[in-house]
Amino acid sequence: MTVELLDVVDWRRRVFALYQQVRELAGADPAAAHAHWCAVRDDLVGGHPASPLPVAARRTFTGLPVAPYDPAYRFEVEIGPAPVGGTTGGRRRGRPVAPHPVRVVTVDGAGELASVIGAVGTAGPDGAAGPDGTAGRAGAAVATPADAGPAADGGPLVDPAGPDGAIPFARVGRVTLEGLGTLDVWSLRSYGGGVFLPVKDALAGTRTYGGGRYVLDTVKGADLGTTRGRTLVVDLNFAYNPSCAYDPAWTCPLPAAGNVIDAPVPVGELAPHVGGAR
Repeated sequence: MTVELLDVVDWRRRVFALYQQVRELAGADPAAAHAHWCAVRDDLVGGHPASPLPVAARRTFTGLPVAPYDPAYRFEVEIGPAPVGGTTGGRRRGRPVAPHPVRVVTVDGAGELASVIGAVGTAGPDGAAGPDGTAGRAGAAVATPADAGPAADGGPLVDPAGPDGAIPFARVGRVTLEGLGTLDVWSLRSYGGGVFLPVKDALAGTRTYGGGRYVLDTVKGADLGTTRGRTLVVDLNFAYNPSCAYDPAWTCPLPAAGNVIDAPVPVGELAPHVGGAR
């Protein structure tokens, strides 16, 4: 257990260092920063002992499927007010809403939602934690989405019978990505804070992972930075898959309705086994 814990600590240390290098390189050449990100992540996922990739799959691993860099998917955006009320149509307005639980689900191999289980960012039933902060292997009490019931504002859910109960994320704002739509911005106020920005696009379940991807998760190192004008860098070329994309035994926080967009996002890490990438 101590060895596994230190492996995860080392993984996190390497991820923080990687994104520091990415921010430094991206100031002059975002495409070079992306190439470096791809190379280091291949090394981590393919060979690090804390990789979410099953050990057997590491033996034949040749690299993650990542689309070529496209500067059209890099944005520098302000975080607008957090919406109140429903999650559709990009028309929500008003004061920030209070923290509420996040949906944490298991998924099948295609990334389809299978059940609500566990809690995000903490040890799972076997005491392990995914290197990207996902919960441990499935095995806790399971509640279906119908059992859990909807959140008051249409936001995410959590299984209250999970190992840590409800883990509240606060919706702190929204970003608008021109030509694509809007995404809710979250913060894990109960642990570490930071910015959490997942996305599920129109290609989910075909070319991109069906459960959605993460763009930013700053408390765990995935931080593309801010500009001098205090805008947030949201570069979808750096979207990456959660642990459950590699092994459905993991549970992951996945995008709720406010982080689902109708437009395709063909860049970033693609679904496992998708051809035609770099």
